[in-house]
Amino acid sequence: MINKLKRHSAKLIAFTGLGILLILSGCTNTNTNTSTGAIELQWRGVFWDERVVQPLIDEYQLLNPGVTIKYANRWPGGRSETAAQSYKDDLDRILKAGNTAEIPDIFMVENTWTGSYENYATPAPSAVIDANSVKANFYPAVTKDFVKGTNVMGLPLWMDTLAIIYNKDLLAAQSLATPPSDLTNFKNKAIQLTARSSGIITSAGFAAGTSGNVGFAPEFLNLLFLQNGVSMVDASGNPIFADSDDALTALQYFKSFAGSSGSWDTTQKFDGIAFLEGKLAMMVTTSWRLNDILSFKDAYALNLNIGVAPMPQIAGQPDINWASYWGLMVANNRPNSAAAWKFMAWLTQPEQLRKLRESEVASRRFFGILYPRTDMQNETDIRSDPYLQNFNSELPSATSWYMVNGLEVRKAFQDLIDSNGTQANISQAQTVIREIMSRQ
Repeated sequence: MINKLKRHSAKLIAFTGLGILLILSGCTNTNTNTSTGAIELQWRGVFWDERVVQPLIDEYQLLNPGVTIKYANRWPGGRSETAAQSYKDDLDRILKAGNTAEIPDIFMVENTWTGSYENYATPAPSAVIDANSVKANFYPAVTKDFVKGTNVMGLPLWMDTLAIIYNKDLLAAQSLATPPSDLTNFKNKAIQLTARSSGIITSAGFAAGTSGNVGFAPEFLNLLFLQNGVSMVDASGNPIFADSDDALTALQYFKSFAGSSGSWDTTQKFDGIAFLEGKLAMMVTTSWRLNDILSFKDAYALNLNIGVAPMPQIAGQPDINWASYWGLMVANNRPNSAAAWKFMAWLTQPEQLRKLRESEVASRRFFGILYPRTDMQNETDIRSDPYLQNFNSELPSATSWYMVNGLEVRKAFQDLIDSNGTQANISQAQTVIREIMSRQ
């Protein structure tokens, strides 16, 4: 059974952050019959197969007989980081070439990529959706990531964040019911949950401190910076995190999990594999990746009792969590941008988001999207779901920062994790990231 699991490890190593796009209540005339002229919209998506979105496309086309929407899943598959880079490279090629026959009307980007695409996107008409409406109806991260001044550049169809998943049986063996909620106790319990034989970790307490075998290592380190009060960028968007002594405190805390008396090291398998093999008590993940883990657990009849807990925080400080999702943007140099925004405004109404989630659940084993709208946080199907309720509760406090090119910045944070962990290393990472952002 475990050999089968190993053969599928490449699939599991997915860094799946999610998100698609857009818009909101308060929009006007989204069901207007546009049959005065034929309109065709090309929607370049990721992750979802056509069967997930087609029922909603069919419904919209029935309401708007003059509009045809063609969806294509352009996610290349394979290891997530490689797939994301391939997808972004292809999208960059199309948009920069400016071939109007090839440019999609609607395209999808990760929330830390938005700065790369602002010059290639058309903001929403204010009559369809405006910045105040986004702020009133979506989580704060959406305004931060996809609203520039008074311009709405894009919005998600879902959101995601990080949480701790844990092996209930391994915790119970150490008289723990759930992971501690504060960072200090969390680390202590992670070490307590770690078993060694002749100095070698045989069962790990928590996966952190390394980059190569921890799926969300850069995201967790970024979150620790923010929780420690580090300002990542200044008012002009320039990286300034190296100016804070608290950045070094956060980096050293993260790296200490892989220290000589820590709970993890470079000899361990990838965190998702170790967790499925019952050799890892706790790990950081998104809800999307948890869905994959549960699918493997079910497919191979693995005897795992899995729980979900919120990300640990600094005791006595406001909660801060990490926003990980994708959003849709509307390309400029296309004749039907207003029609594209009207479709997305309709698509992000609560009724359509519920239908989208139902359609997604039908194509996956366990659960669907987390809603991006604040007025949908208390939806019964999510609030009562034992796997989703903690992810959902973190969305109001989820955030990120303006990376411009999140893939390259992510690599810079991986290099920082693998460094000696000094202030000089942080300053070097900041220099590298400044250069990355200046190229956009």
